[in-house]
Amino acid sequence: MSQKTRAQLKAYLETNDVPTQAQYVDLVDSVPNFVDDSYTLPTFAVGTTTTLAAGEDATVVNSGSGSAAVLDFGIPAGYDGATIYSTVGVPNVSVGVDGDWAFDTSVNAYVYYKSSGAWAMVNSLRGPAGADGVDGACIASVSFVGDDMVFVLDDASTVSIIGAKTTLTGPSGANGTNGTNGTSYIWKGTYDAGTSYSANDCVAYNGTSYIYINVTPGSGHTPADDAYWDILALKGTDGTGTGDVMGPATNADSYIPQWDGVNSKTLKAGIPTTTFASALGADDNYVTDAEKTSIGTIGDKAPSANPTFTGTVILPKTLEIQDTSADHQYVLAVNELTADRTVTLPLLTGNDEFTFKAHTQTLTNKRINPRLVTATSYTTDTGTSLDVSTCDQFEVTAQAGALKLNNPSGTPTGGQRLTVRIKDNGTARALTYDTQFRAMGVALPSTTVLSKTLYLGFIFNATDTKWDLVAVAQEA
Repeated sequence: MSQKTRAQLKAYLETNDVPTQAQYVDLVDSVPNFVDDSYTLPTFAVGTTTTLAAGEDATVVNSGSGSAAVLDFGIPAGYDGATIYSTVGVPNVSVGVDGDWAFDTSVNAYVYYKSSGAWAMVNSLRGPAGADGVDGACIASVSFVGDDMVFVLDDASTVSIIGAKTTLTGPSGANGTNGTNGTSYIWKGTYDAGTSYSANDCVAYNGTSYIYINVTPGSGHTPADDAYWDILALKGTDGTGTGDVMGPATNADSYIPQWDGVNSKTLKAGIPTTTFASALGADDNYVTDAEKTSIGTIGDKAPSANPTFTGTVILPKTLEIQDTSADHQYVLAVNELTADRTVTLPLLTGNDEFTFKAHTQTLTNKRINPRLVTATSYTTDTGTSLDVSTCDQFEVTAQAGALKLNNPSGTPTGGQRLTVRIKDNGTARALTYDTQFRAMGVALPSTTVLSKTLYLGFIFNATDTKWDLVAVAQEA
């Protein structure tokens, strides 16, 4: 180390330059060579600390003197670090700034980096799939051994849960609320026409069971009447199977079998038909020869041709009658009645035939009474009373004011006749007519003649929808 003179040291310390580390070492080494009680050593102090912009150089400035140095430091700030975002899928473009990162927390675990305002996937934190592990043992069965639950695995090893058996009994719960009374179905056995049945009574009829559904009790309504009965259980179709009868090991021809008294499924040795023939005697009911004996027609069975019935005969709801060549049928059907109706056929003096609504026929010896609608008087007009669907002759017997004949209601047909008879109550009354009434060769009367009867005869013109007046008769 070089030695300094007093003058050199003083000059050195009074400068404003900040010494380097080597100069400080040289200075310190020289101090012991100078012993002067009148000389004061310099002082050092830290002044201000200033944060500089990121990227600038650091600075140290002595704002004091050479003997009393005050060191001011300038320290540059660090650059802003990148932000790391958590996202599911690709981050939205509005999130983050260039240089930021984002981690996708979904199953793919992608890493995204933002550059030039856009996010780009740069890597994935998800590694490749690992190798399949060794299959573990499966539970083959489980059972209790004492209080322990023992699992037997499919590799024959066992796992036990000690003391697993537990009995849990809670306190009895409160009684529940009683339910509403249910519907009672009362079985009445086989249907009887003389028995009165009420709602929910059940019967058997022709193999099917029925329930009475009408709110009004009653009798005489067969279960086929769906206004009173509904089906509970429908009888199925009879089976077509066949079976064998158990009988003796051997049998003889022309014997009538007998039931064995032991049960109703076994037959025993039969009775010869000749025994029956001897008991019946010789008549037209059987023929006896060396081979057979047969019994003829049973007397109380109706013949299939030209049967004769006595008393009341109940026929089905639908009847079919063959035509003359038997290739088509007249099908007769009925409507629903509210009560029994009696149809009486007239006493005919010769052969005749029925007349049907749509069948063209010429009627003889028939009288058709006209349908009359009669009123004493109408206030201003006939209103809805003049209805040709229920009226052939319209009568007013004592009209007490002016009267207008309204257009008739109903559905008239071409050529239909309508007669109007009007009489006032002793004072002549004005008559007017609606749009469908038209004079045809005779004028429409405009007034009645006091206390005199007036007849108007109209015929309906279907082409023009007009009631044409063709005749007028005024009482003299």
